[in-house]
Amino acid sequence: MHRFLYFAIIFEVVRAVPFGLISKRPLEDQQWTRSKRDGCPAYLEEGQFEFPHYITRVSRSEPDRAFGPQYNGLFTPNDISSIFSFDVPASRADANCALEFFFPRQNQLNTSAFMYEGGGTFFFTGYEAGSCPGPETTFNNQPKVGPHPPFPPIHMEPGYAYTIDVGPCFVAAGNCVGGIISTNDTTFEFFQDTDDLEVTGCNNLSSIADLNTIAHVNLYKNTFTELDLAALRIMDHIRIADKPNLERLTLPDPRPGREVELPPTSADAPQWTNVEIVDNPQLDTNNVKYRDRSNFWSWGTGNLSYFILAGGNFHSNFL
Repeated sequence: MHRFLYFAIIFEVVRAVPFGLISKRPLEDQQWTRSKRDGCPAYLEEGQFEFPHYITRVSRSEPDRAFGPQYNGLFTPNDISSIFSFDVPASRADANCALEFFFPRQNQLNTSAFMYEGGGTFFFTGYEAGSCPGPETTFNNQPKVGPHPPFPPIHMEPGYAYTIDVGPCFVAAGNCVGGIISTNDTTFEFFQDTDDLEVTGCNNLSSIADLNTIAHVNLYKNTFTELDLAALRIMDHIRIADKPNLERLTLPDPRPGREVELPPTSADAPQWTNVEIVDNPQLDTNNVKYRDRSNFWSWGTGNLSYFILAGGNFHSNFL
């Protein structure tokens, strides 16, 4: 089972449609759609979707305050708005991009949560492609507004998936694209989350597309040889077991591309609490990679409660 609360850009072969809200459809409990070819989750194929790579907020009442990167979207009436930015791969220039918001009911979520009160009216304004938010972004210092006018008001409520816009990806291919969402009547806060990731019986999943923040990863009885988890922010546990062919493993990096002082603290440290890597006979710890190949115990244990590694080829330099 896979439940989620998130914004996403999905790459589709669809016809571009007029400006405005495209669709609102009931969001039922979602289950993994499996490929008949290899048994893997069909919608995890790389390059088919993107989650926000940067989230921040701005305040009309504190127009010069920079909030920096955030994990939650937050909206308050006529004051706090949230900005979401996506990176569109250059390889998707021939596709259409659909901006979607998946907003389940609270009883459909396992680890995520939201607070929602008010009339549900939201306004979306797109930024110019390549004009990206960053740590310096404030209400008075926003990315450049794009060529289109703000969207008409959109009503959003729990229990639905919303397609906000569809257009050609080539406009932002190889660059970032983002926008700001505000409200005049609603207090809404949500954790950008995809809950649990569980994959079994899969033979062709070398890496997992950017799922942003998830709670648990359970991968067992699969037959692929490589696994790259670097794009994930895992909040609770990782279990990788019973993979007879697994030879290479890349663990998540909470701050990819950034210099981090060791041992890391706070948000710089991996958030996982439990790690089990067992019964993977072809896995050599020399092929278990993590930040800069640094000593695992100086990097990966900031919030760790227990760690088990058994059934592979262990080298002392891993520690």
